[in-house]
Amino acid sequence: MLFLTFTLNSCSEDSKLEQLESSDLKNKSYSANINPMEFVGVEHNKFMTEFTALVEEHKNNGGFKDIEYLSDDFRDEMSVLLHQANNSYYPENNTTVEFYQNAYDSINIKEIFTSRNNMLKSAQVVLSNQTTEKDKEFTMNLLNDILYYDNSNSKFKSLQDLIAYHESIILNESWKENETSALGAVAIAKHSNIFWTNSNFLNGDYEGKTTQSDPRSGIIVGADAAGYVIGGVVGGVAGTTVAGVTFGAGTVVGVIAGKFVGGFVGSGAAATGIEIYDAFTDFFD
Repeated sequence: MLFLTFTLNSCSEDSKLEQLESSDLKNKSYSANINPMEFVGVEHNKFMTEFTALVEEHKNNGGFKDIEYLSDDFRDEMSVLLHQANNSYYPENNTTVEFYQNAYDSINIKEIFTSRNNMLKSAQVVLSNQTTEKDKEFTMNLLNDILYYDNSNSKFKSLQDLIAYHESIILNESWKENETSALGAVAIAKHSNIFWTNSNFLNGDYEGKTTQSDPRSGIIVGADAAGYVIGGVVGGVAGTTVAGVTFGAGTVVGVIAGKFVGGFVGSGAAATGIEIYDAFTDFFD
């Protein structure tokens, strides 16, 4: 794991992701159990710590009251919180609330949260347009298994076991420079599962959910990983910095910036849907 240690510790907060484009992903293929996208999951969890604290404070102060789940008003409140979290964790951020509102619309949050099947269909469409068939296949297998996780009929004792299985087969493959979807999605899934296992967001028993046969854990973690994939459609004005990444014209890091936002949107919407709106049975067939 020496490569990851170098990548995560040698880069400044401002430049660690930009270095992907200039060095880490140029002219290389990866295999042998090293995930060059591991930092995506690490950074994701740091941001989610800020974001969920703001969501919880907002809820305890009367937020989300009389606001319908996934409505435009819900989008607007969540966009404000995303913007505040980004300002808090990434001081160099120069996004606006409108940026996040547009991200919600680009990801089509109302449609993908109708059912797990729609979430998978949206991810498949994005992958078909942005990566190779091989990368798409491994990513879709991961997302499908997580979103429909229920260990009552599975060889996996926990969601962690399921993710570790997919991580193993993904990291045993060789990946080209432009094949980052499966690598990034499994990094997000792994670290998202760690985050929610150790979270007591709105007093939710996430440790119990992520270690037992409760499919809600798969929905939250799966929405996170799927959001990361679907977030590749989020456009950004060149020079806009989000999650420590500056958008460029069609650059690798610009796409990753959008995927970061997609993970935040997916995970946050799923968690608030379950814990605030009790939307589990309504929105996830």
